[in-house]
Order: sequence, then structure tokens, then C-alpha cells
Amino acid sequence: MKLNSCLLFFICSAMFALQGRSETIEELGRKVEELERQQAEILSNMSEKKPQMNTFLNDSLTFGGFFEPGYTIIAGKDTAAQAATANILAFNLAADYKSNFRFAAQTLSALGVGLQNPHNDPRAASATVSGERKYTTAVFATTLVQGYVEYQKRREFNIQMGLGYVPFNYSFQERELILFHRRGGPQMLRSSGQIISALWEGVHIHGSFSTAKNSWGYNVYTFSSPEKLNTLGGGGRIWWASPNENVVAGLSTQTTKGLNENHETVGADLKVESFPWIVRSEFFQTFSKDEDPWSVYVEPGVYMFDEEFLFFVFGDFLNNPVNKTNPTLLDKYKRWEYGGGLNWLPTSYTRFRLGVTYLDYVGNQSIIEGQQRDFWSFDLSAGVAF
Repeated sequence: MKLNSCLLFFICSAMFALQGRSETIEELGRKVEELERQQAEILSNMSEKKPQMNTFLNDSLTFGGFFEPGYTIIAGKDTAAQAATANILAFNLAADYKSNFRFAAQTLSALGVGLQNPHNDPRAASATVSGERKYTTAVFATTLVQGYVEYQKRREFNIQMGLGYVPFNYSFQERELILFHRRGGPQMLRSSGQIISALWEGVHIHGSFSTAKNSWGYNVYTFSSPEKLNTLGGGGRIWWASPNENVVAGLSTQTTKGLNENHETVGADLKVESFPWIVRSEFFQTFSKDEDPWSVYVEPGVYMFDEEFLFFVFGDFLNNPVNKTNPTLLDKYKRWEYGGGLNWLPTSYTRFRLGVTYLDYVGNQSIIEGQQRDFWSFDLSAGVAF
């Protein structure tokens, strides 16, 4: 604009000099300002007019998600060799408002082949259910897993209303499935619908603090009881992190009403990173009048070739005395999962996995009516964020 002003001033001066007029500097300045005003009006008319009403679309709207395709082969002594595919697509939406308000949502859509009788219980055989684990018909489902409004005043206190991933331990609050080293995460997450509430519902309050070089934070939330939907449960987590989050540790708890008793669940998680090594571990236990559900796993890994490849192994135990093959058939089990795998990370937004797992049922429920439950699983999957 300064260059335009100089040019206009020069042109006007030359024209008036040729005409023999003597103008003052003030008069020439007014003429230059008038020409600039006319130029601004022309540019404004050429550009697209904005609406008078402001919406979040004009402030900040973020759209993204991820896609995870997978291919799995299973086989065992009493499990026929078979394969199936599964695909998960997620859409994320976030809007930031100027008045410290934020909206976030995520939907998951899954298309795959369902595994019937996953624990190979021959007692489940019926006209509609196989007496052994078997991939059957295609399954499609879409669900809302996040949808909340958040008020962010200070980092020490933030409040959300709606629903979202529960901040219990580490794996339960991982919002993107493609971030897991092994597809699907640990056993405690995959069996959470029967033991731990995987989503908070209602209100979630969280915050973080800095002390010297370290930091710590808290979470407090409500949720609907998995067994008694007309009652509310509550949970919380406190965590601590070292500088650069090389070490992160947390303690979690949930309290909810069951059909015949109240359930108290505690958990602990630990993540240690010292390049190129990384170790993740989690534990939970639910206290019950009968047998306590509990689980623990350890998953060490090492990055190779400038962090482009990650090799990992794991040992994962789950005692699930409340599992049901169908709504009326109690099928408690104890199971170890041993295995390892390789992640290829060619970019910051892509992950390719190759994994192998031996699923070893132990205890007096490892064989039912002469039928073995152990089997192998081979998995090939990918993940891309957008």
C-alpha cells in the first residue's frame, strides 16, 4: 500500500505540474487518500463478501480421522484354520470457539466378519451358534464414541460434558486405535464391556500442574453402570510424568453398582521410554464377593533404523470369571497371550503391523468337554491417519 501511495503521489504531481497548477502538499495528500479509498472499494467489491453472523466455521474447524484395515488367520488343535478381514473407519471433528469453548466428536464404523463362540466353548452349540470358534457372517456397525463440549479456562481445571474415552490406565484413553503396537490393544481393553466401563458419560473434569521439572494431573468422571444402566458410576485417575514424558505413571479407579453388589476397580499403568527402548505395562483388578477379575501385561519394544521400525514382544494375562458365551451361559476363563510383532512406520501418519500371538488358556477351564481352547493368531494390519 505504501508503494501505491508513492506512485499515485508521483502521478498526481506530474499531471498538475504539466497543467501549470500550483497545489499544496495538503491538497495532493487529500487526493491521494481519495484515490486509495476508491481503490479499496474496488478490491472489496471484487472479493467474496463474508456473512454478518459469526459461526464456529469461521473461527476454527478441524476434520480428520483414521482408517485401519486388517487380515487375521487363526488355527488350533480344535480350531479349524480360517481367515477373515476387518476394516475400521473413524471420523474426528473438533471446533474451537473464541470464548474458551471447544467441541469434539468421533464416530467409528466397522465392517468385518464376526468371530462366533470366540472361546471355543462346545456347550454353546445350538441351531444358531457353532460349537467351536468360527468366523461367520459379515458384521457392520457404527457408533459414537466421543461427543462433548469442553470449557477450557486454565490447564489446572477443564470440564467436559457428553461422552468420551474413559481415562482409566493407558490403553483405555488411547483415542486412535492405530497407535497401538499390537492390533486391538491388550486383553483388558478387549474385554472391557464385561468388567470396566470403556466410556465416560455425563461429566469429566481434568487438569494438569507443573512442579519443578515434572508434571502431574488428575481426572474425575461419571459413567453409566454396565450392569445397571439406570445408575451412575464414578471414576478417577492421577498421573505423574517426568521431563519430556520419558516416564509416565498413573493410578486409576472406578466404582459402580452391579446386579448384586457394588464393584470397586483399581488400576495402575507405567510407560518408560529411553531411546531406542520403550516399555508399557498395565494392571487392573475388580474386587468382588466371588472371584476377582484381574489382568496384567508387559510390552517391551525397541526402535530400529532411525525409528522407522519397532520390534516388540508381550506377555498378557487375563482372569475373566464373568465372561458369558451367551446371555445365559457363564464361561469363565483364564488366558495368557504370548507373542511379538513388527511395526513399520514409513511416515508420521502411517503404521503397518505384522504380529503373531499364541493364546494359551490355563486352569481347570482350559479344556471343556474334551475340546481344547488354545489357538494361534496371525495378524497383518495397517493404519493411516488423515
